[in-house]
Amino acid sequence: MKKKVCPPGQICVGSNLLITILIFVIVLLLFFILGNVIPKETISSLDNFSSYNRPLNNNKSIQNNKSINNNKSIKECSKSFINDEDFDNGVKDTNIVIKFQPETTSSYLVNKDYERIINPLLPPERRNHYIDPNSHKMVSPGVPINIPTRGESGGIQQVGVLHKIDSTDSTMKIGQNTEPVILPLMGALTYTGSNKWTYYTSTDKYNQIKLPITNNNRQCDSEYGCDELYDEDIVTIPAYNGSFKVNKYQFDKPRYLPFI
Repeated sequence: MKKKVCPPGQICVGSNLLITILIFVIVLLLFFILGNVIPKETISSLDNFSSYNRPLNNNKSIQNNKSINNNKSIKECSKSFINDEDFDNGVKDTNIVIKFQPETTSSYLVNKDYERIINPLLPPERRNHYIDPNSHKMVSPGVPINIPTRGESGGIQQVGVLHKIDSTDSTMKIGQNTEPVILPLMGALTYTGSNKWTYYTSTDKYNQIKLPITNNNRQCDSEYGCDELYDEDIVTIPAYNGSFKVNKYQFDKPRYLPFI
């Protein structure tokens, strides 16, 4: 067999050397990719956490003074000790539980007076300046307050409309025209299962003003509400000098689902 000879003045690379170079390049690429996927900070944090989370036998104290450093996602770190006793073997173990607190919390500022004006689903109420002198309220996660003891009623919704049928006082000039007046009827149960409702309405002008409703000599926007209104009931709104007839909406209901 004739021996392969490299011509003078040229560099020749054998197949074995070429394969060796390719393997070396592939190993370097893998090492570089794996090094970027798993950061060193994560590895060090896991090592520190495992050293803190190991059990202690026979009331031995911790000799490791390492701390967990992760300034990107952890703000505070607290430790608590839990003692577990095995009465059969007479061994007492102590486990350390580490609790982490997030760095950021979802807090936002709410102007309650402004929300009552622009939100039609908020009842007509005013702020008690003796109890709450500032209309701004910081809403943040914590212990909830003002939770109904009888359960949520579902909140305010538009349950129907009111349309004017007659004037209540013929001596007043207000409301003596023949123009139709249609107002929204907003309402909600005082609590789940109650037969009392909270009602109010709004003016039909561009800048809507919320107006209370009285039914059977009871103010419907109070805490205890009034009797439920039904179709064809008549309520009086003094601001419009008129009697209004109630027209309630139909209930929503499940529709046909062809996939069942």
